[in-house]
Amino acid sequence: MATFEAREAQEILNDMVTALQSNADLYDVDSDDDTKLNNPSNASIWYNLLGLFSVAANIVESEFEDLQDDIDARALEIPVGTERWHAAETLNYQYGDALVLDNGNPIYPIIDTTKRVVNLVGATEQEGIVLIKAAKLTAGVPEALSALEKSGLEEYWINKRFAGTSLTVISQAGDELTVTARIEVDGQLIASTGESLLTAGVFPIEDAIKNYIATLDFNGRFKVMSLIDAIQSVSGVQNVVINECTALSFGSASAVIITNAVDKAYIAVAGYMKESTSTPFNTTLTYIV
Repeated sequence: MATFEAREAQEILNDMVTALQSNADLYDVDSDDDTKLNNPSNASIWYNLLGLFSVAANIVESEFEDLQDDIDARALEIPVGTERWHAAETLNYQYGDALVLDNGNPIYPIIDTTKRVVNLVGATEQEGIVLIKAAKLTAGVPEALSALEKSGLEEYWINKRFAGTSLTVISQAGDELTVTARIEVDGQLIASTGESLLTAGVFPIEDAIKNYIATLDFNGRFKVMSLIDAIQSVSGVQNVVINECTALSFGSASAVIITNAVDKAYIAVAGYMKESTSTPFNTTLTYIV
């Protein structure tokens, strides 16, 4: 974006006068040398000539500023095929509507935001393929698009993508997280079952894990160290040892062992994660009072 701002004519004049008066070879009020400017009056010829030039310079700078603004505005209108552009355009997908060509550009003839079913999206390029992950929110919870919504999104991108661009759309159930851990707790605050002794029916450590994965950026990195921080932030937790973290993506036969990764981090295939249905947290967390 443009950062250039045109100066006012008076500002330009002041800058020139300051520069002139700091140059002893040109300006010396005590000199009798006819080659020097020695009249400090604002009515002098040299001052007025600089004033005329400053007005002209202001006009040129203002025109340049306007041109730069026009260039920036036009740049925002031209598709550039970046990951960010693919993500932004995915959010504009209108389920049930067809794109039409307008001067060669695929657009919706009528913008209807009520038909925009994609709420969460991530776009990355992997080995020459643009990978788009999309999900919708139902009562604030991420979930996959329906089969028809997904096929519509794929058709949308077939018509919208740049020629020669390979593109894949993923919209599926969240990757299932399993956390096996040993957690030492204060027996006055948390029971050996993980239940809060201050609020019956509340399991604060399980809630902390769920909150951590729920607040991750879509298509963001799950980090074991951040998970540990989330658990240790619970009042009554004294020590945390993560034995294993795994993630099972929808349709996959085997889980990824996150704790075996060099950086102990993971980006969900679906773009988001949820608690494992087969091994929920209440079956894999061991509490030591």
